[in-house]
Amino acid sequence: MTLSQIIAFLSFQIRVSAGLRILAHRLTEEPSIMPDEIVDPPLHTAPAGFTRALLDWQRWLEPLTEESLTERQMAGLVDAVRAKSPYFRLLARDPDALRARTLTDKDIFYNPEGG
Repeated sequence: MTLSQIIAFLSFQIRVSAGLRILAHRLTEEPSIMPDEIVDPPLHTAPAGFTRALLDWQRWLEPLTEESLTERQMAGLVDAVRAKSPYFRLLARDPDALRARTLTDKDIFYNPEGG
């Protein structure tokens, strides 16, 4: 019971920290990770059940443009070729999280010595 309470409290602290970080971005010259506007998602048909078909990615936020990516955001992409992808340009709004996610994925999928 105590362990689950500690985990829940830590999860809460992480969310508070993330919220404070977003507010701090709005008060500095640094580009915000928050979008200027939320776009209306395109209409789509959800699968009726389990499917092995490829599902489309549907954005709710406008991806950054390639030209607007900062040096820090490019570093977050890890591979510069990802700047061509709207999906990764959207994730680049939080370059630190994107970099950590990308490096973790690469280690899991491409490290034969224990990734």
